[in-house]
Amino acid sequence: MTLVVAVLVLIIAVNCCYVVYLIDDVMKQSSRADNEPGNVLGIGVFSFFQFLLSSFGVSDFAVGAAAYSKLKWVPAKKLPGTVNNAAVIPIAAMSLVYITSI
Repeated sequence: MTLVVAVLVLIIAVNCCYVVYLIDDVMKQSSRADNEPGNVLGIGVFSFFQFLLSSFGVSDFAVGAAAYSKLKWVPAKKLPGTVNNAAVIPIAAMSLVYITSI
């Protein structure tokens, strides 16, 4: 097994664990999600462009933090965790694409 394959397997394994915990937490907290101010469709469309810019070198954390607070989708207290959690799966997908293409 080469080092590249080992890294790819590790990225996939860690992110699969993250997805399991994320789904479990979403199921437990689903009643609280209805009270959140964010717009699911708006956040989804925005995130696509946010991570598209990220692949060109623009900081997705800076763009996300500015937009989430400006559009009042996320309260300031939850902003750091939201920006970090929103980036996990897209960054893993980008890393898999970049590592396999190099």
